[in-house]
Amino acid sequence: GMNVRQFVYDSQQGWSGRGEADLTVQQHTFAIGLVSDGDWLVERYAGITARYENKSLGTDRLSFKFTAQSFHDQWNHDTVSAVAANPGTAPSLYRARQEFQPMATVVLAKPLTLTVGARIELLENEDPAAGTDSANAVITTLRYHRHLEGSANQQDLDADCSLHAATKILNSDYVYAMRSAGLRYQFHRGKHTLMDNTWAGFISGRAPLSDRFVLGNTYYLRGWNKNEIDPLGGNRAVHNSVEYHYGPFQVFYDVGAIWDESQPIVARHSVGLGLRESVFSLAVAIPM
Repeated sequence: GMNVRQFVYDSQQGWSGRGEADLTVQQHTFAIGLVSDGDWLVERYAGITARYENKSLGTDRLSFKFTAQSFHDQWNHDTVSAVAANPGTAPSLYRARQEFQPMATVVLAKPLTLTVGARIELLENEDPAAGTDSANAVITTLRYHRHLEGSANQQDLDADCSLHAATKILNSDYVYAMRSAGLRYQFHRGKHTLMDNTWAGFISGRAPLSDRFVLGNTYYLRGWNKNEIDPLGGNRAVHNSVEYHYGPFQVFYDVGAIWDESQPIVARHSVGLGLRESVFSLAVAIPM
């Protein structure tokens, strides 16, 4: 079938969308999709994705997924200026990137899953004479999900922690470790929903721009401009969001900070209200 995975508009970043067509035969799923996203990463990227997924690899406790993606990248002038102002220390710009990612997920216990895999990423430098750089990493993610349902209430608790480790052993030009952790709680009663979402991450070593953290988009620190906060992204970030929904109507409060280890920590806040229905959202957020 046809699925819209993302469809958002930001007054400063423009439209972003992601859709795919998939076919499921027993436990096998094949999918191909198109992406145009100026929201999630430092850059705007557009291209094609392909995915194969086996939800029962010999047992229902083990699943496998392979993803291949190819994107062309465009850079904001603030990012271009920041790279030019920091030669030798800022990560390089690239005009295209390809990514191949095999992942296996095992159910350790009913609420706990472990995902292990690898990512091969090729970055084509803007200067063709500079060739291609690689950011090849081992990826592990531990996830916990608990659903509690009463006579009138529903509660969901989700927690995860991840490690991306790129090393010379994997023939990676970039060498770094990216660690992140998140905790999300949701309380639902009738048309009322209350959510709290906390997330933090830090990077040691030199990561490509595609792996650096971003705040100031339609997910984190809404209402701020990601290119004004940090046009190169950061290697430290922390964020918390509290939301209340009544049906499709929402109000929210965001607070977060993004920085490099040598920079001061500046907390930023925003409040907003809007409409959200499935993957479609419209909101007005005000930086404070």
